[in-house]
Amino acid sequence: MRRRVLLFALPEDDAAHVNWGADWRMPTVEEWQELKDNCTWTFDTLNG
Repeated sequence: MRRRVLLFALPEDDAAHVNWGADWRMPTVEEWQELKDNCTWTFDTLNG
């Protein structure tokens, strides 16, 4: 079976756009990388 890869989300497929309006969108791959590289991350367990 061949897999199809979606390279970008259409506005109607973007959860931020749908839930919060046209001025909002999910971050790009580059923006996610910037967040990953420049933020301090703390992992924890909630309720368990």
